[in-house]
Amino acid sequence: MEQEQTSQFPPARTARDRRGKMAFVGVIIVVGLVIYLNQRKDPQLPGWDGDLAAATAQAKAGGGKVVLLFLHSPMTETDKRIVGTLTRADSSVRVLEALKWPHVRLWTSDKRAAQYAVTETPTLLLLDGDGKIIRRKQDYLNDLQFCNDFLGVSPSQASTMPK
Repeated sequence: MEQEQTSQFPPARTARDRRGKMAFVGVIIVVGLVIYLNQRKDPQLPGWDGDLAAATAQAKAGGGKVVLLFLHSPMTETDKRIVGTLTRADSSVRVLEALKWPHVRLWTSDKRAAQYAVTETPTLLLLDGDGKIIRRKQDYLNDLQFCNDFLGVSPSQASTMPK
């Protein structure tokens, strides 16, 4: 009987095997980096202007108010949550559109943060046309708290407002 000779050593690795493994590791690193950078990216606030002077002038001329939001850069998790409420929550978006009040987003690094004594984020301010604070809320607000408590308008009232 002929016996097969088996080697105690694994087969020699070829250069092709090494390149394949390195390519796999490279793909894993790139995918991980893309995921990490995507999570670090601050969410956008479409429709939220950065011009407070124009917003207060518009509010003064139209008899409305200004919604001012201060955020930290880069945004904290609480900042990101309130941005989600203000941009994706049906009631908040609908009420802001119905009121037609200008809404402004500023960073805490802006000089007006000191003017309004902003010490933490997120900070929401409701201003009159002269830029005086009517209402202040620091920390997170959910959709209904933002509409009812902060703006003083229920979502059902907003649906009856003229467009």
